[in-house]
Amino acid sequence: MRTYLILVLVSVVGLGCTQMRYSGRYQEVKIESEPPGATVIIEGDIDPLNPAAVKLQDGMMLAYHSPVELKTPVVLILDKESTGYRLRVVSQGYPEYEDVLMPRFAFHPYLIITFPLVPFWSNYEIKRFDDVFVDFEACKAELEAGKLAGAEVKYKEMQKVYIQKSGELDEVTGYLEERQKELAAADEKVEELTGELTEAAQALEDASEEEADEAKANHDALEKKLADAQKVQEELNVSVEDLRKSGEQLADEKTTAQEAFESAHEAYQTLLKERNAKLIAAAQKRLQDAQGEHDEAANAVGEIEAQLQEAQAELENADQRILDCKKQVTDAQESLETAEEEEKEAAAEALDNAEAQLQKAQDTRSELVAAMDKLEKQLAPAKEREAAAKQKLDAAKEEYAGLTKSEEEKENGE
Repeated sequence: MRTYLILVLVSVVGLGCTQMRYSGRYQEVKIESEPPGATVIIEGDIDPLNPAAVKLQDGMMLAYHSPVELKTPVVLILDKESTGYRLRVVSQGYPEYEDVLMPRFAFHPYLIITFPLVPFWSNYEIKRFDDVFVDFEACKAELEAGKLAGAEVKYKEMQKVYIQKSGELDEVTGYLEERQKELAAADEKVEELTGELTEAAQALEDASEEEADEAKANHDALEKKLADAQKVQEELNVSVEDLRKSGEQLADEKTTAQEAFESAHEAYQTLLKERNAKLIAAAQKRLQDAQGEHDEAANAVGEIEAQLQEAQAELENADQRILDCKKQVTDAQESLETAEEEEKEAAAEALDNAEAQLQKAQDTRSELVAAMDKLEKQLAPAKEREAAAKQKLDAAKEEYAGLTKSEEEKENGE
């Protein structure tokens, strides 16, 4: 039991710092945004029993009645007993972010370790608010992408309706043309039968008693044919009129559908152009930044190489200086060896000066060699940065060229 308690204490101490923000009824919740400085508004389940507080450097104060304007980043103190805080984060030029903050279940291994001391059912230990980070650029891009996708769906739906109405109108127009041809044939048939019936009526009047029955039968037959033809003619007239009305209605519906389609397509094209313009502007900005990075890296390499060339020239001069100093030392040694007694002191002093000049020249050369070594060590990573910047610049150029070419092709296609 003693060993278990020791393990529990060690676990509590080790996890205490990490749990400080979360354990207990109240919890610190970070509200951050990119760009920072957004206005934070907390609403909803806020009252003296379920307060929302703000953690400041000089203490804490209740946010729901505080006159202080909250800006991101900010740390709120929220009550886990709350049924929901409504959070609004507002930044000028971006869509407003809104969310309901609710504590969620969060399992922690230390709850099992400390089970005898901290009951697992402890509501405050297993509930936790999530921190909030609002990327306004991402939210704006997502919203714009959603608008563009919605506009595309709408214009395609309107296009389908327009195509459907066009097909229906073409179909009705085809039926109407067929019925009009049939009606023209029926009119001719009625006119023909009317003429024949008139002749049959005249023949019946002029017929003798022997011919009367046959003339009467012929007249009745023609009369029946004419009635049937007139019935067909009437039906075709009704059909033609119905088809004409349907055609007029479909023509109006087609015009309405065409206007809706063209309006939706224009709205989609406007959003698409705005999106493409932003993509091109962003690509141009990346290209400019990449060009700046490459120029900076190339200039750094050029400066190092220029310094190396200068140091190399100075090193050659230093080598020549060393040779000159060595000759002066040799001459001074020979002068000292051949000097008279009264001249030896001056000759020795001249030798010391020559040796000092030689040492100074050698020290200068050593400093130059060390400086060149340092520059050469700087040159390799500088060239790597230049190569990476060049690769980034090439990619940015390719991206920008691809976007501008695509936009030109669309404009030419239109």
